[in-house]
Amino acid sequence: EWLGAWRDGLVRFEAERSQPKDQWSDGTRHRHDWAGILHLRDIIEADMRRQGTPLPDSALVWLGQVDDFFCGFTEEVADWAGDDAGTAWWWQRLPLDGPVRAGWWADG
Repeated sequence: EWLGAWRDGLVRFEAERSQPKDQWSDGTRHRHDWAGILHLRDIIEADMRRQGTPLPDSALVWLGQVDDFFCGFTEEVADWAGDDAGTAWWWQRLPLDGPVRAGWWADG
């Protein structure tokens, strides 16, 4: 389920924010992973638009809560992803701190 994957991915990114830099490793998520989770949010949005019938109110409320969680540990940072970025509002956000914000790459 895309909605659950969006939530679960964000929970992991948020948790890694407090990880000390000396503990960052190949398993630590980085900006490529961040772009991947944002692409997942694009898929959710596209699926919502393609639906012949609107999503149930409960699903929309749930998505709104997850989006609020996302906004709670991120801030607007325009153009961080360059040509890889989508056009939706979530593409203009990065975590407040942690490996993604620091530009961490698993290979260096």
